[in-house]
Amino acid sequence: MALTRKDRLRAEDLEECGRVGEEFGLGDVEAVAREWGDRSGLRWIGGSVLASGFLGLWVVWPIVSGVTGSVSLYLVEIFGTLLVAGGPLMIIGKRLANVATRLCLYTGGLARIDRTAAEPAVLRWADVETVTIGACDEGAPTLTSCTLSGRAGVVMTAGPEICEQVAVAAYRALAPRIAAAMIAAYDCGQAVAVSADAQVSQWGIVFPRKNRLPWTDIGVVIMEHPSAAALCVTTRMDLRKGRKGSHHYCDPSGVPNGIFLADLIAHAARQRGVLVEGYTVQEADC
Repeated sequence: MALTRKDRLRAEDLEECGRVGEEFGLGDVEAVAREWGDRSGLRWIGGSVLASGFLGLWVVWPIVSGVTGSVSLYLVEIFGTLLVAGGPLMIIGKRLANVATRLCLYTGGLARIDRTAAEPAVLRWADVETVTIGACDEGAPTLTSCTLSGRAGVVMTAGPEICEQVAVAAYRALAPRIAAAMIAAYDCGQAVAVSADAQVSQWGIVFPRKNRLPWTDIGVVIMEHPSAAALCVTTRMDLRKGRKGSHHYCDPSGVPNGIFLADLIAHAARQRGVLVEGYTVQEADC
């Protein structure tokens, strides 16, 4: 039985990433994301043609519709043809497109395989210095990206396709090193910098723009996660005086190593008898 295009691409992903993983000792493949290259340019051309047709029919034609009937009909035919032609061009371009890069997640780190590069870029967990998540907080919190930066200047970003899996894997591999160091510094009485203008200390939390919240004003911390499969990744924290009192939002997205901030705040809050809800990292299979 002939393989479908989806199955064929999946097989190619596993073969290519498996070869790189074996060569660099990165372990098993856990997830793969592709970026497409459009050498023919037909997807771009088709999109431009389609947009021109829409623009013509909904913007240009109403403006000139008062012109003589023959001219108006001629314009409708032109813009209609553009609309009809744009879609097939995009479909053909998509079919002709090839995989330009693959971002592979392994048990031992990440690799980016670029068709134009002589060697794949490799980032092992031991070499990662910062993890930065991007999140959308419209309604349910959702991860949109996960960027890892390494000691040698290697930076890799996982988009929506596999960012949750990358974030969970990064937490699992790096929390024993990074989160533990943050907690140890806090226990020694140091103020742990979360960003250039935010920190967590024995006194309380300083938010960006110098908003200050002492622990004595916090009665409950509520943590939210992108999904049930990523309970170790916190995308938002609500810090409240009481359940119905005023609250502050702590958003770890865009903050280097903000993914580990929940561990530090939960640790500090529990030391002061503050109720922490939604923090299930210790029990979750992350």
